[in-house]
Amino acid sequence: MVPETALRVIGPAEAIGRVVVDGRIAEVRLRLGARLLDGRVEVADGLPAGARVIVSKEAADLRVGRAARILAEGSAP
Repeated sequence: MVPETALRVIGPAEAIGRVVVDGRIAEVRLRLGARLLDGRVEVADGLPAGARVIVSKEAADLRVGRAARILAEGSAP
């Protein structure tokens, strides 16, 4: 489950998301599943193996192909 605000929704069950895979930012098409009342949505398909969805509100501003690293959940740079 990821915040729906972290994705660019392009259809009732589709979105574009920014992910980190192999240390680089990539943009992927995702198939969405269940939506929760708290604003989170299930990523049902399209997430590459080992990829992590970028949930920052600034994800859309990040350049595809740029190097990135995953911080521990709840930590700040």
